[in-house]
Amino acid sequence: MPPFKQLVLLCGLLTLAACGSTPSTPTAAAPAAGPLASTPVLVPALATQATSLPMTVGQTRQLNVTVNGRPPSPGELTWTTSNVGVAPVTQTGLVTAKSAGSATVRVALTSYPAAFLDFAVTVTAVTSVPTPTPTPGTSSSSFAQRVLELTNQARAQGRTCGTTSFAPAAPLAYNAQLTQAAQAHATDLATRNYFSHTSLDGRTVA
Repeated sequence: MPPFKQLVLLCGLLTLAACGSTPSTPTAAAPAAGPLASTPVLVPALATQATSLPMTVGQTRQLNVTVNGRPPSPGELTWTTSNVGVAPVTQTGLVTAKSAGSATVRVALTSYPAAFLDFAVTVTAVTSVPTPTPTPGTSSSSFAQRVLELTNQARAQGRTCGTTSFAPAAPLAYNAQLTQAAQAHATDLATRNYFSHTSLDGRTVA
């Protein structure tokens, strides 16, 4: 075959080979710098005044949390406890001290649980305060003695008034002078038909 024809045939074969070849897999290029792919999520801030809660058995405590400085909307927060036997909590943040021990009460944003606050709850048992033994013959009546017993039973337990907690108080004891003064004033109220801490002649408790 003449050299010229060989050259033409060779060029034709090279052209066919180039048209039928498979392209190599391209290497992924780094994305070009530009605007952020997503807008940052702004998480509301939770705040409270105290996260340590010493309590006694039987007490309740309302926990107050603000979201960005405002009261939370209904369902905006989720409340949980690590020990329901010690300190269960409602979905409004009311904690009840059921038994002695420790628990962690957590409040989190319902829509973003990673935003939360923990309250360390320590519950102590009620210290039993012995009721004083009444002196025979000092009580004016069995009714008065029963009132004294019930009063001391109530004082032996911790109480919560609003958001303020009070520890158990010492028992009251019978006092003959106070009983006599109270009875005399009660008689004066009934006899002279009035009701006041101050007598009609100006006398006071003091």
